[in-house]
Order: sequence, then C-alpha cells, then structure tokens
Amino acid sequence: MTLRFYFERTLKRSVLLSRSAQALTVLPLVLSATLLSGCSGLSSESTQAPHPQSANASLDTATPTSRWPSVKGLTGEQVYQLLKAEIAGQRQQLDTALTIYLDMANELRNPLLAERATWIAQFDGNAQAALDAALLWADTAPQNPDAQRTAAGLLLQNRQYLEALDHLQAFKALTGESNYSLIARHAIDEAPETLGDLYQEIQTIETTPSPKGSPSAPTASADIETALALLANALGNTQAADQHLDKALTLEPSNPQAVLLKAQRLSEQHHLDEAEALLTRTAQRQARDLRLWLELARVQLLQNKLTAAQNTFNHLLDLQPDNPQLRFALAQLYLETGKVEAAHDLLDELTRDPRLADQAHLRLGRLAEAEGQPDEALLHYRAVQDGDALVEAALSAGRLLQQQGRLDEALEMIKHDRQQHPSLSTSLTLVGHQLLLDAQTPEAALKWLNQALAHDNPNDTAPPELRYARAMTWYRLGNIPAMEADLRALLEDDPNNALYLNALGYTLVDETQRTSEGLMLIRKAHALDEDAPEIIDSLGWALFKLGQPEEAREHLERAYQLMPEEEIGTHLAEVLWALGEHDQAHQLIRQMKQQLSKTPLLDKLLQRRPEMVPSSLEPSETE
Repeated sequence: MTLRFYFERTLKRSVLLSRSAQALTVLPLVLSATLLSGCSGLSSESTQAPHPQSANASLDTATPTSRWPSVKGLTGEQVYQLLKAEIAGQRQQLDTALTIYLDMANELRNPLLAERATWIAQFDGNAQAALDAALLWADTAPQNPDAQRTAAGLLLQNRQYLEALDHLQAFKALTGESNYSLIARHAIDEAPETLGDLYQEIQTIETTPSPKGSPSAPTASADIETALALLANALGNTQAADQHLDKALTLEPSNPQAVLLKAQRLSEQHHLDEAEALLTRTAQRQARDLRLWLELARVQLLQNKLTAAQNTFNHLLDLQPDNPQLRFALAQLYLETGKVEAAHDLLDELTRDPRLADQAHLRLGRLAEAEGQPDEALLHYRAVQDGDALVEAALSAGRLLQQQGRLDEALEMIKHDRQQHPSLSTSLTLVGHQLLLDAQTPEAALKWLNQALAHDNPNDTAPPELRYARAMTWYRLGNIPAMEADLRALLEDDPNNALYLNALGYTLVDETQRTSEGLMLIRKAHALDEDAPEIIDSLGWALFKLGQPEEAREHLERAYQLMPEEEIGTHLAEVLWALGEHDQAHQLIRQMKQQLSKTPLLDKLLQRRPEMVPSSLEPSETE
C-alpha cells in the first residue's frame, strides 16, 4: 500500500469531489396505517411493492393501503417500538427511526420494514445502513423487482459490481428488462481495476439460459453485448469491442449506448461522416436522448460544421429549455474539439448566469492558466463564490500563488475563504495543508492542521479527514507513535474503516518490528475491501516481511496488475529477486523506468541493492 496514494485519494475526495447526496431515490417517512392495524397475525410473505414515491411527495399522497402488506402478529412491545419510530421520524430524529426499523426488519425478516428502513437511511444520507437494509429487503422479497433494483443500485454506488450483477439478473428475470451497460459505464469511470473480472462475469451471463418461464425482452441481449463492448474497449481490446458492437446493433440498431460507442470508434478511425450519419439517424428515432444529440454536436464540431453543431444545440435547448447545464456542455465541446475562441465567448456569457457563473469562471481560469496568463487566471479563480467550485478554485489559485513565491498570500486567502464559508472549512483546510506539503514543509503543514483543529474543533470533534491528514503528516515526519495515535483514535470511532486499518497495518509492517500485528490489521482491511490494490499490496508486503515470498508474490502481482504504481512495482521487484526470478525482476524494473517519469522509491531500492540494477540501465537512471 502506498501511503502517498492513499493520502492523495483522501484529499481528492475531501477537497474536490462533490458533497452532494448519493441516494438514488428518497421516500418520505410515512408509516402506512396497515402497518399497525394488522397486528393480529404475523405474515412474512413477500409482496409486490410499488415504486417508491419521489422525495417531493407529501404525506397526503401515501401509498394506498391495499398495496402494502400487513405486519401481523406483533407483540405490544413491537407495536410500541414502531410508534416510537414514527414519532421520531416526524420529529426529524431519523437516526432513531432508522435504528428501530432496521433492528425490527432484521428481527422479523419482514420486507416492508426493510423497505422502510432503506428509504429512511437514504433520506438521512446513511449509505451503509441503506445498503444493509436494501440487501435485507431484496433477500426477504425475492419476487419484488423494486427490491432487486434498489439493492443493485446501492451496490453499484458502493463499487460492489459483481454483487450488483446478481441483483440485476434477478431484476431481469422478473421484468425482462436489463441494464448491464449501466454497470459497465460506472465501473469504467470509478473502478478500472474491476473491468477484467466484470467482463468475464457478463460473458457468463450471456451464455447462461434464462430461467424457465421468465419474460424475455428483445433488447436484453443487445444490452449485454453493449456492456461487453464498453468493457472490451476500456480494456484496450478494440477488436472484441467492435465484434460486440456489431452484434448489439444487429439486435437493436437504435440502442443508444451502442450507437454512442460505435460513433466514438468511427471518430477514432477518422470516419466522421459515418459517425455523423449514424448519430443523426439514431437521434431522430430517440429524439429525447440528450447523449445522442451531444455526441452529434461533438462530431459536427470535429468537422468544423459550426452552424450544424449550433443547430443541434438549439434542438437540445428546445428539448430542455430549463436545463442550464446544456450551454455549459456546449462550451466543453468547443474546448474538446479545439474551438477555444468560441469556448471563451460562450463561457464569458455564462459568467452572467448565476446558475453557471462559478463553473464558467473556474473553466476560464484554467484556460488562462494554460495560455500562460496567471494574473487573468487568478482573477477568474477569485470570482468563484461557493461550493465545490470554490474549493477547486482555491486550490488552483493557491498553486499559482505558490509558483510565484507568494505562499503566505495563498494561505491568507484560504483563511479568508474559511471564515466566509464555514461549511467548506474542512475542505479548505486540506487545500492549505496540501499547498504546504507541495512546498516540502511538512512541519508547517502539521502546524497548519493543528491550528485549524484547535480553532474550529475545540472540543476534540475533529473531522476524520483532518485527523487522517495529520496522521499522514506525522508519517512524513517520521513520528510513527504520533501517527499511530491518530489512526487508533480514528479506528475507535470507525473500527471497520479499511482505509485506516490498512494505513496503520502497513505502517506497523514497514516501520516497526510489529509485523504480525500489522498483518492482522491488513487482513481485516482486506476482508472489508478485497479488490483494493493498495490493500492487496500491503498484504503481499507483510507476507514477504514474514518470510512467505511465494504467497507475497501472488498478491503483489495482482496488485500491480490492478494498479501499476511505483511502490507496488518496487515491492514486486524485490520479491521476485528474493525468489531468484532475476530476469523477471530486471524486466519489471526496465518497464517501470520506461513508463514512469520519476521513480524515487525504485531508485532507493537499487541504491540499496546494486545487484538488482539491470545491465542496460545507465548509471544516471538509478540516481
């Protein structure tokens, strides 16, 4: 496990990623009258639940009682607990309501209670409770398509793609509908290390007969072929991607996702006329699919058909006149296709739209920076007013100021932003911390964090992101006991956090003599997140330290395949050498030297073990 990578990933999530709610659907906290009226006899039979209500539904539009099952045979204590949950919900004490519903759902294994717990957890933003409740709902209501769909969606959000596939298969068996391409797209964006396994699993689905008596939809096979095409293309196997695409489009010529990928492949092969014709035909048939029109505009811009692209966007605006993001999407397309002047003009116009001004200024700042105009870039960055865009702008402005030798000014700017935007205080604190680390001043970074913790969190209620950042800073300073203290405190509050377990376990393995204790922590982290390459690397390195190089090699090779990162490769090279696989170690070292611009960890190993230096490397390459 590389602690640098883990820290950077945590910073990115804390600083740059949106803090918007991740729930798929939210249901108001409504307790159906039949839930408490049918207490004379318990029925655990699954039911066909209706689609969940929207978040805007009122209490007066509760689901008709005839469509909900009764929960019968409840004891007086159980009725009391449900009434307590309802009162807690009406008082916005959602944690209490959720705990009661989830406990009773597990105790009674009743799908209605599990469903209620799912929606309450989503409304409350409790992702883990929502997933637990949804899985219980799906398990107790195997014939309910909503339960299977919800479980699949929440597993997808949790990056558990193979598990989500099982529920999507159940949903397809019940409804004849499938959306495997959704999983493929999500995995490509969020977890590229899973694509190989996902490709194999979906291929297995393709060759497995449907359950007898289940409905079949004419688009199901096309969806599977499209998912396989997306995955094969992302894996670099364009020949297989083209084969799957041809099958998908034969089965369903207007499948939007297949058409989009086919147009992309045609564009890559410089067949822009064919791509435009395909997108035009399909967009006319699927007139309300915005993705098709957006891709059509992109292809038209690549051909310098500016009038045609503008007409396409005018059509998009006619379809969704109240969607301000469409105009920003046009600016993005201008940039992607090299129409920088047109992008500038449109972004300048969008800065006058309050809904898009922050994003427009942020993009203009980056353009100015790329064009070597730092003063103009700073003006745009400082024009950003709020939210995630403000945090991104603060980081970009801070780095520009740092490059100009104005780090103190950057830190004062961030302090001012924290005062003006208390809700962004944690993220902005991490921005300043990162700037100080970039300046190679970890002592100052530690002082910055401690000041923020003392000022903003006097009662030791520090956000875990700041506590974790401080732990990583202690690591950089070589103060392992202080790092361990912070990580232990984090684990006391969150004992099943794989990030903290792995960070502490790896540190004990690599920096102390407590290797067995470290391995125990890493194994627990691995059980919680079996596919994380950083954790697999930690596991392999711990086993190597304990004299098990063969088993270590197996884990390290898998970790490097999932994430070819320097520290993992350096570990693998050392293990290969210890096993006598000198040629393979040399081949790996050469590969890393060729593919990575900087290899400080590998260089340190080669200086310590000069016998591992491949003969073809120049002496300067190991300095």
